[in-house]
Amino acid sequence: MKTNFSLIVIVSVTLIFLCRCNSQSSYKFLNNDTDKFYDTNYNNFKSFLKRFKNDSVFQHSRIKFPLIKENLVGDLDEAKNETIQIDSSKWTYLTLHYDSSYATRKIDAYSEEILFSKDTAHLSYNGIDNGINVEFIFVNYDGIWYLIRWKDLSD
Repeated sequence: MKTNFSLIVIVSVTLIFLCRCNSQSSYKFLNNDTDKFYDTNYNNFKSFLKRFKNDSVFQHSRIKFPLIKENLVGDLDEAKNETIQIDSSKWTYLTLHYDSSYATRKIDAYSEEILFSKDTAHLSYNGIDNGINVEFIFVNYDGIWYLIRWKDLSD
């Protein structure tokens, strides 16, 4: 009887944990420290990112120029990384809207993932069987988030 009760408790706790993990967004912490400091910065980043995605003037103000952009150039067999710098005057608004249905569409499906630590966040768009591989790196300087690097390694 005690064995059955223990098994039920273990299974229940495991199911609760799995449901809780599945209900959260695709944000992941890059470290194991989830104290209040990290939680506050995490929530701060989510608010920042929402505005960054929707407000072109705000987006422009939160980029450290010249922005470093890394591209994959050349044929698939001989592809090389090319790094360029984008000046403030040449910046055009990035539409980063994402809907979870994008991961299941038939053509150009991709997912969004954010890896987060106390002062750095990596926003990634990864294709599902199609070669899409884009990453935006944000850094928190004195409580203010900025885009510092853009990697487009799509093939």
